[in-house]
Amino acid sequence: MHSYGRFNFATVGLKRYSYTNRLRKLRSLSAIYLYFGYIMQVVIDKFSGFCWGVVRTIQIAEETLAENNGNVYVLGNIIHNPKEIARLEAKGLQTISRDDLDNLFPDAKVLVRAHGEPPETYRRAFARGIEIIDATCPIVSKLQERVRKFYDSGFQVVIFGKKEHAEVVGVAIALRNQ
Repeated sequence: MHSYGRFNFATVGLKRYSYTNRLRKLRSLSAIYLYFGYIMQVVIDKFSGFCWGVVRTIQIAEETLAENNGNVYVLGNIIHNPKEIARLEAKGLQTISRDDLDNLFPDAKVLVRAHGEPPETYRRAFARGIEIIDATCPIVSKLQERVRKFYDSGFQVVIFGKKEHAEVVGVAIALRNQ
């Protein structure tokens, strides 16, 4: 069993075939793929789906939307799934950026997505009287805490990831952008 993103799959019968055998197999089996000259069957695990932190964030978003008649904001896309984003937007979730915090009215409800937000975002929201609903994944929060402890203990921390991705920004802020 292997994992790629949210998909778990098993490679079955991975072996090299001649060109004619490859074509014959590809025509007969719809779940067979040609991979660098090898035939590979990909089976998506029946339990595949969102990670626990994302499921938790979606539940918090749905509960908050129900309690507030759909008038809730989220800082950035709640998850990386356009269909789920569209479903939640239809219920009233509005995606905003950190810059939009200054334009919200006091008592607005703003959801922090699973990726978390840097402490400065919380300070800005509280200064404007905006209610923050923190749906940060506890695993992400723990990661930021551990990285900060290692950094404060003198370790060099190297972050791999997209510079503008919310989790990477959160970890970098935990390191004081060093």
